[in-house]
Amino acid sequence: MEFEKSEPAAAAGTVSLRASAAAEMRATTAAGGAAAIPESLFDSVRPMPASIAAEMGETPFRSLHYQALFAIGIVLFCLTLAFNLIADYVSHKFKQVGSGTL
Repeated sequence: MEFEKSEPAAAAGTVSLRASAAAEMRATTAAGGAAAIPESLFDSVRPMPASIAAEMGETPFRSLHYQALFAIGIVLFCLTLAFNLIADYVSHKFKQVGSGTL
């Protein structure tokens, strides 16, 4: 019986994994794949998730490059956590109390 209760959660997890994979592929495709340091504001750049996705497969295990890619992931996690905590704080601070209708 416990399995039946967990099926919607598993389906939601599968959908979110598909969505994150699709978002990563869009970012990788739209980035242009330029791994060079930009000299101008209009030069092509590669987003951090796209760098991880493009380079992780061909990086030797436990190398300095491998560890740098993990460091990029930790930075992304910390930035995402900080933005989410700030958004949660702001949304609770300005939350309207009571019932209102449009």
